[in-house]
Amino acid sequence: MCHVLNAQFKSLYRYGRMSECGDKLEAFKFCLSLKSMHPEQKRDAWIRHRAEEWASKRLGKSSENIWEMRAEPLQNWPPTLPDDAMRNTDSIP
Repeated sequence: MCHVLNAQFKSLYRYGRMSECGDKLEAFKFCLSLKSMHPEQKRDAWIRHRAEEWASKRLGKSSENIWEMRAEPLQNWPPTLPDDAMRNTDSIP
């Protein structure tokens, strides 16, 4: 699913780059490695894995690194139409 167009656009918007599916593959491999563990070991490994995942997300780049937040709204937005344009729209059926 990470190669679909929607996911690629979201990654491009949020991080400024196309999505790479290596993280998804690593998560799949991790899940397969849990099959041979004792239930208590599985739980501990899962908690540790999720904590590492969240820490790397918080320390990595996010959309806040790509886009600058505005302190004030854009001037003249939305733009006002000139009077000529207003007169031309009156004649449209």
